Amino acid sequence: ALDRPPEELARRVVELRRWVGLHYIEQDEAYREMVRDCIEDVTGAVAGWHERISRPEGYIFLSPPGSVTPAHVDHEHNFLLQVEGTKTMTIGFLDPDREERLLESMYDGHYGRTDALPDECESFVLEPGTGVYVPPRSVHLVENHANVSISFSLVFHAPSLDREALVYAFNAKTRRLGL
Repeated sequence: ALDRPPEELARRVVELRRWVGLHYIEQDEAYREMVRDCIEDVTGAVAGWHERISRPEGYIFLSPPGSVTPAHVDHEHNFLLQVEGTKTMTIGFLDPDREERLLESMYDGHYGRTDALPDECESFVLEPGTGVYVPPRSVHLVENHANVSISFSLVFHAPSLDREALVYAFNAKTRRLGL
């Protein structure tokens, strides 16, 4: 919940130590075209891409210096593109058992967060004009450097990933019911 207008949060992001996220920007006509154009460009870069894209989404994040997005997992494809400032993105993959538990935690109130990164990770320093592909199911952690960061996240789903997400959501719900 916002405790002040978004434009004030954006202007005072450093002072307030708060981040601002614009979600589903493709709902706006100007951004819809940008998201569509970007999707066309990046899907060709995903090795062996053969599946239909569903629900392309765009997000813009404005983050204060030194802020951290905790380690978590998502079940969709993501291209994180740096617009202003610098940040480090660390990405790794879990063993299959831990991965299953973490993916299910996306639907039990933990939102796929984890306290530990995988044993083997790779870190990427993102500067303006650079980006990184974040594969589905990868654990990732984002650490902003000593400046305000503006980044654009291009997310897209695939039918097979959406079907898997339904299974994880169902399993989480049945466990909450004690089944």
